[in-house]
Amino acid sequence: MSTTLEIKIDENQFKAIEKELGNLKYLAPKVAAGAINKTVAKGRTRIARRVASELGVSTRRVGNKVRAFKTNVRELVGKIRLYPFRIPMIFTKKTPTLGGSYALGQTEDPVVIQHTPFQQTMLSGHKGWFVRVDPKRVMEKGHYAGKVREPVKQIYSESPESLWRNAPGMASEELEAVADDLEKQVASQIDRFLK
Repeated sequence: MSTTLEIKIDENQFKAIEKELGNLKYLAPKVAAGAINKTVAKGRTRIARRVASELGVSTRRVGNKVRAFKTNVRELVGKIRLYPFRIPMIFTKKTPTLGGSYALGQTEDPVVIQHTPFQQTMLSGHKGWFVRVDPKRVMEKGHYAGKVREPVKQIYSESPESLWRNAPGMASEELEAVADDLEKQVASQIDRFLK
């Protein structure tokens, strides 16, 4: 389940744009679409940076989990979508602790871990934070096939989408900034077409 933020210009704003344009009011859809597209692009960058700083990862790690969808002159609705995919804890600046609540898979809900987490590079070269999760059992495949081991699972951070949903203060601040930016972009686009 992803969270989608719609950015659009309401009827009153659209009429104000037409009034500002005067004789060029036929350009109002272009002005509105341009303002929405600029706002969507800036809003996506702003939200990705904020989520990345909250998670303690680089913006690049969050980049494909926060997407912008531009509009055209017929629809006039831009969208910013946050996806629920989790980022491996190894890429964050956080260290998992015993008794902490962490996700043990891309789509699984967070659970309280009962064993001490450890940082490990697997034989395949994969590096991450792991935790032992189940009682000992005979391993069926891999390097330890036939040996009794406790299986391990990788620890993941919170997803950008769930962070956005669970931090209403952050969401309201960013939405307010996006709304302010939309007004500035409308004024900028009007000036652009009137020159």
